[in-house]
Amino acid sequence: MTYLSDMSRCAPQSALSNTAKPNHWRLINYESDEVSGTMLAASPLTDAPDVTCPVDAGGWHDIYVGYWHPPIESRVAIKVRLKSDPYFTPIADDEDDELISSTLREAFWKSADLTGEDIVIGQQKKGIAFNGFIAYLRLEPLSDERVQEIRAERADTTTRIVTPTNDGGALLNGKMTTEADICEQIEIYRHSDIGRLDWAVCYGDMTNYSSEVGWNYYEDWHDDPPRVSDKLLSESVKSLIDKGLAPHKVAMKHAHSIGLQFHVMIRAGIGTFAPPMESTGGLFAERPDLRIIDRDGTPLPKLSYAYPEVRQRMLDIIREVADDEVDGINICWMRGVPCVGYEVPVAEEFSKKYGMDIRNVPDNDERLCHLRASYLTEFMRQVRIIADDVTQRRGRPMTVTAMAGGTLDSALQRSMDIRTWVEEKLVDEMVAVEVATQYLHANGVKRILYVGPEGPERYRDAVIKQKETGADGLMVWDMNSVQELTSHWPMLRQLGHSDRIIDTPEDLNQVRRILLKTVGGVDVEHTAPWGGVHGRALVMFTNG
Repeated sequence: MTYLSDMSRCAPQSALSNTAKPNHWRLINYESDEVSGTMLAASPLTDAPDVTCPVDAGGWHDIYVGYWHPPIESRVAIKVRLKSDPYFTPIADDEDDELISSTLREAFWKSADLTGEDIVIGQQKKGIAFNGFIAYLRLEPLSDERVQEIRAERADTTTRIVTPTNDGGALLNGKMTTEADICEQIEIYRHSDIGRLDWAVCYGDMTNYSSEVGWNYYEDWHDDPPRVSDKLLSESVKSLIDKGLAPHKVAMKHAHSIGLQFHVMIRAGIGTFAPPMESTGGLFAERPDLRIIDRDGTPLPKLSYAYPEVRQRMLDIIREVADDEVDGINICWMRGVPCVGYEVPVAEEFSKKYGMDIRNVPDNDERLCHLRASYLTEFMRQVRIIADDVTQRRGRPMTVTAMAGGTLDSALQRSMDIRTWVEEKLVDEMVAVEVATQYLHANGVKRILYVGPEGPERYRDAVIKQKETGADGLMVWDMNSVQELTSHWPMLRQLGHSDRIIDTPEDLNQVRRILLKTVGGVDVEHTAPWGGVHGRALVMFTNG
């Protein structure tokens, strides 16, 4: 076992400083009972350059990253890559020491052959930046038998049953302005149980790429964005468009290069918010007459799928992104439903069929539910046609996935006739539905369970449910929002290994804490900052 704990050896030396200095990593000495040395430190505004830590080791090793999480910081983050890696892997931590101690943290990064390698260290400084402190790298040599096990596991695709969704979160916090930024979001999935990535390309007819059909965030919010995150998002989208980059195309290329399937996700609901978050473009602004109408005649801030123009706008966006390289289409009905109300065409059709006023029947009337759902079903039929056309053209299937929560009955009350989608073979996969796996399988449809980015307990519960129900996989919503965190990633990357997750979840909590004695010559063992107390520690500061 080797500790690389003297970060003052990093190159170039011109990027290092013994004091806080813009565009430099600060060198800070530290001591603990287990390891002592000199760490690299950068504040959110430092803008430190990448530096290289010499490794001087050959053969396969497990690589661990040791970093400091000061008691007063809510989150710390750094980036690492081998010299030969194409992109960085981010490592972040948002679990503080509750102001009562100061610890180094150690997290597993990856297993790799270090022959001829060095390790490059970067600051996470895009968008919303954080402090970064890297104290050491620990190298654990691997036996030949263990190397063979690792290679065999990486070659086994049967555990790659996990699909993260990326809803544009990295755009929202300004992290993606270059091709490399996009690829960093995906590089972390290499050699994990991630088998596919579903990437949102639109939110209604608002797109995050330069579209001939829809409109994009930059066009709406570049002058006076309502939130800081919207400013960052707008600048991200503009930067990528100015470079001629479509985020989903860049992401798809790298996902394919590491063996992942890539599906485009369509957020199907079209609507707006109240000021200052209102939309100023797109079909909603062009055609307010296509809005959903409530029972009492109130126009709602959403467009209705009862109108062919609404369905056609979304179909045109799907045609625009469903090229020969995309592996599938995910129609997301998780938000923005129901998409049909009491609009004139709905009322007229109901009256024609049943001779009754639509307002004189309850919302859960089965006839009304089926009528409303028929408009979404017609949309799904057209999606199936688009997918089948691509399948025929390129000679390999384009998968259609639908995300729709609830049971068959509850979904129908929200305009989604899942039974018809399944039995007419309009979908190949259903995500998040509470429908018997056997029913879906009998109709040739896979069942994918849905889990939010809510932490190890929820992930373990989802794996148990997947095993009990016989579901085909797991989809983790907004995984990109937590995948950098050392409290999430050790389990997320192994969700396809159900035996580990269910039987020994404690072994997956790979963040080790080492109590520090001094940092920068200041005692942090016998004292505690900001009023925290541990053991016999002297309180150094209580804010009065």
